[in-house]
Amino acid sequence: MDVGAPAVFAFRRTLGAQRLLVIANLSSSAVTPHLPEVERDYWRDERPILNNVVGEDRADAALSPWEAKVYAR
Repeated sequence: MDVGAPAVFAFRRTLGAQRLLVIANLSSSAVTPHLPEVERDYWRDERPILNNVVGEDRADAALSPWEAKVYAR
């Protein structure tokens, strides 16, 4: 998924009714991903089920260096 930042790896996986969103900052600098509007709206109220940095839970929030988040719905 193109989130406007080459250092951010983001994708969505779907199996039946289950969906995952993975967002990872693969750089040593903070980056704010710009999720497509439909994705941002879909994941707006979800909290990550897995992350490696304590911080903002929103899927479109800035990512710290090397931060990764996984959301499930």
